[in-house]
Amino acid sequence: MKCEGIIDPIEVDRAQADPILEDALKEGKLHTAAQEVFKHLEQEAVVQTIYGDAARQQQHPGVAAIINEHKVTMRLLAEECIERHGIEVLEKILDRKLLEQGLRKRNLTVAKADIDGEISRAALSMGQRKKDGTADIEGWLALVTKQQKLPVEVYVDDAVWPSVAMKKLVGDNINISEDDIKKSYDANYGPRARCRAVVLSNQRKAQEVWEKARDKPTVEHFAALARQYSIDANSGSLGGEVPRSRRTAVSRCWRRKPSAQARRVVERDSGGQFVRRALPGGLHHAHQDRPRRSP
Repeated sequence: MKCEGIIDPIEVDRAQADPILEDALKEGKLHTAAQEVFKHLEQEAVVQTIYGDAARQQQHPGVAAIINEHKVTMRLLAEECIERHGIEVLEKILDRKLLEQGLRKRNLTVAKADIDGEISRAALSMGQRKKDGTADIEGWLALVTKQQKLPVEVYVDDAVWPSVAMKKLVGDNINISEDDIKKSYDANYGPRARCRAVVLSNQRKAQEVWEKARDKPTVEHFAALARQYSIDANSGSLGGEVPRSRRTAVSRCWRRKPSAQARRVVERDSGGQFVRRALPGGLHHAHQDRPRRSP
């Protein structure tokens, strides 16, 4: 660390500053003291967690936990859960009921084999494979439940079962054409454009920045404009650099030769405008990139 200089102290009215400082110091010390008190209470407490333990639940029916001989009932736990997560869980219940009703109308069922097959498909699609190329189901379940912080049963009920049910309802009405495959191949493995962009909130400002970029057509100047004007902090700090884009994602950029150093104002799907620049020598093939797939 290098000292670049000493900043002069700020002149303040102690009559006004002292009460503020005293309050801040008091809050800090109270917070530290409260942590110590709570830690002491935890150490002295006798806590038995009943919920989730089958044997204990039989011994203490209707009880979720016991703390210092005080019973926390399942009813209280349920009420707290409903208050915090009731709407979210209710929506999932309603969604499942709709799917169940749709399956019954068409005399369709979701069997265990269907569930296992969908989990296997998800594992393979996310690259979870054993050495012999088969799906690493145990590894996939361990990974997804750790990432989403939920039990396997909840993952199956909330994600796998609805996916299988929807596929059953849709049936064989999905056709994949050669054109679909070609577009998917190009999107995952085809060439990508290397671009810079200045993200702006309105057309007037975008036009102004575009004219500045056109007057001095260099990468360095465009990068400086991005750092000065872009409302997107991430790309702005990088001089407007954005992830390499697929042909379908930035067709306006692709329609111009990189060597022409083209720029123009285009509109984002999410609203607002940006000035995009195709960089010289900016086409990159992506055969070594893994295709991005949704889980």
